[in-house]
Amino acid sequence: MSSVPLPDEIISEILAPTLKISDELFSDTSEVSPFATYSSDSPTSTCLVVCKAWLRVATPLLYNTVPLRSKAQAKALSVALSGNKELGQFIKKLRVEGGYGPPMHTILQYAPNITDILLSLQLYSADNTTGLCKGLKLISPTRLILWNGRSIFREPDNKMISQLVNTICQCIPEWNRLCIFDCPFHSPTARAVQLVLPIAKAKRLRTLVLPRPLAVPWAYEKLKGCPLEVIQVKPAEEIWIGERSYEKNPVIRALVQYMDGRPHGKWGIVATPIITPSLNPSFVPLANVPHGIKDKILGLVLYFAMPDEEAACAGGFSTNSEASPRLSLLLVSKAFHRLALPHYYAHVTITHFIDAASFISILAKYPSVGPGVRSLTFCTLYLEGDYPELEGAPDGDDWASIILAQTTGLLRFGGGGSVAPGHAVGNFEQFGTRRTSVYGYYPFSPPRTSICWEAFERLANLAGSSLREVSAPLRAEQPVSTTIFNEFPVLQKLNWTSDTTFGDSECPPVDALANMNELWVTKASSSFLSVLTQMKLHSLRRLVYLTSVCPNSFLEVHGAKLAELVICVDQADTLKSKIYTLCPNLSSITIYGSRLVQAKIQIVQDICPREMVKSLHKIILDFDWWDSDKKNISAWDTFFRKFMYQRDSNPGELQVKCFSWPTNERDIKKSEWVRWAEALARGGLTVTDKAGTKWKTRLR
Repeated sequence: MSSVPLPDEIISEILAPTLKISDELFSDTSEVSPFATYSSDSPTSTCLVVCKAWLRVATPLLYNTVPLRSKAQAKALSVALSGNKELGQFIKKLRVEGGYGPPMHTILQYAPNITDILLSLQLYSADNTTGLCKGLKLISPTRLILWNGRSIFREPDNKMISQLVNTICQCIPEWNRLCIFDCPFHSPTARAVQLVLPIAKAKRLRTLVLPRPLAVPWAYEKLKGCPLEVIQVKPAEEIWIGERSYEKNPVIRALVQYMDGRPHGKWGIVATPIITPSLNPSFVPLANVPHGIKDKILGLVLYFAMPDEEAACAGGFSTNSEASPRLSLLLVSKAFHRLALPHYYAHVTITHFIDAASFISILAKYPSVGPGVRSLTFCTLYLEGDYPELEGAPDGDDWASIILAQTTGLLRFGGGGSVAPGHAVGNFEQFGTRRTSVYGYYPFSPPRTSICWEAFERLANLAGSSLREVSAPLRAEQPVSTTIFNEFPVLQKLNWTSDTTFGDSECPPVDALANMNELWVTKASSSFLSVLTQMKLHSLRRLVYLTSVCPNSFLEVHGAKLAELVICVDQADTLKSKIYTLCPNLSSITIYGSRLVQAKIQIVQDICPREMVKSLHKIILDFDWWDSDKKNISAWDTFFRKFMYQRDSNPGELQVKCFSWPTNERDIKKSEWVRWAEALARGGLTVTDKAGTKWKTRLR
């Protein structure tokens, strides 16, 4: 029995998510094109070769929205349209991110149904806009989007840009369907006025899209003669003071629509959403429920309602109390205050000694807060300057001891990292706009403070049984006992930054730190390494070793357990390729340094395996930046050439964190990393950038 074919409409719905490009992506005018990193596991054009039915249905979907990012793409499209003129009929949206020469005239000639076109004003003198300028006169779009690319506040000027701008100004009166204009200009520059005046004279514009509120006053003044229905304003990372003063004008306020998806009230302040009144105003939730159950339910509701401050800190946040739903929940009622307070202080960072004093007062007033703290980070606890109001206050070590004595439920403890001012814990009753936060200690930067050994012992005795991570610079005036490591039975990560020495007479606890799978050593004494060498450390899998103490004896004992190793470039120079004898089961190795110069390239070359290491899949070069002079480029050429000749010993991936892939045709052509990546790909080695993205060869 023959199968019944699916209707074209159903096939179209199946293929649309794969083949269609969203309007949000098409119209994106961010600094970097979204199509610079837009990729998929397989080319979307493969859908066309499945069968004739899919070819018939997929072709209009594939050609509906066309982004052009290189001369090669423009040439290929012009050849396709010249060979099959029907294909051009399907093009409705065209994004042109360059000049691309004569092929653009052919494309626009065979694509008369274009309704939306994006043109880039980020052009270089080597670009050729002749074909584009000729072709623009052949279409009549309804939406014009201009893209400045990286030139948000600076206008590059050359012959090609002037030619394109002049052509656009000549075409606007002829584009009798043009009613939407996406303007990239923040201020009324000469070029902005030149482009806006023809639109104002045509008097057909209904929708105006602007890059930020700053552009509203001047753009409205120039275009107020048009039948405007809406002025859409794109979201800005920061709103300057007075930038929305135009909202005093009721006419403009009625037209403006913010594209961040939030309702805005008068003067641009985020308005409170309208909540439908309750059908029973006297209703009290959980009124007849026992207090224990009621508290349990409300506690869970508040747990999910209060954003995880740890995640908030990772992405940055506002210190404005109006933007803090966590703080506002505490002020709903006494019950909410009591139940939400432990969640509010679950993740705490002490960035200043005043924060320490404030937090101590909170702990004294609300005893339930201390056991609820899950992560605690000290950045500094010592007085800097004159503060008469704190005269006679405890010193930093006493503050640390007081706080640690009451935070007995810690899962993570850190100290010494840098945190931006204002992102700190505070007494919410005194500092309403300050918020709790947590910043993990970043060991590659110098610590701002250290914790005395007595405070660390108190931490171990009171919270050691629950701690999963410890990361703090420590100090001790004299040799200390190794028995303290017995107090951390579930510790999974230890970041050791201390030159504290341990007594030679006692035997280290060999079964301590049994669950530790990650060890960071950024500063250590030889006695510390000796103690850990004598432990079993069954779970150790990752070692970050950035100190000058020789690790050979430690690696001889524990190297076989390691799957990941991070070492500084100086240690790499010492160990060289024998690291694979000491650590035969490594899946990745990272070499850390600040500046990747010619001498460091030789060190990297020496540590690369000369023979096959079956477990090794990745080598990571974690440097801040690299020198791009001729000597260094020549050294890299030699380095990569040896990689190509040693295919049998190559790992699968080489990640270099001191660069990012170029995002436009001009930079791609000039990039040495693109050249090296494409050469190594032929030898089976993948090169990735700081984001871990591998290079995808472009059409040439």
